Amino acid sequence: MDLAQDPRVARYLDRLAQFNVEPLLEGLGAEVESQTRRRIQSDKTSPSGEPWQGWSEAYAET
Repeated sequence: MDLAQDPRVARYLDRLAQFNVEPLLEGLGAEVESQTRRRIQSDKTSPSGEPWQGWSEAYAET
């Protein structure tokens, strides 16, 4: 069965396309930014939980 030719699927996809997803995307972006900032500022871990190496002395001076 070719779902692209099914009128029910086409109507459903048309309805989905009418939703305003901007608030959802903004919320997701804010959450990703918040998690990234926390990992950089306090956790000092990668997204998988691996601890980061400490800064070299030369880099820490910058």
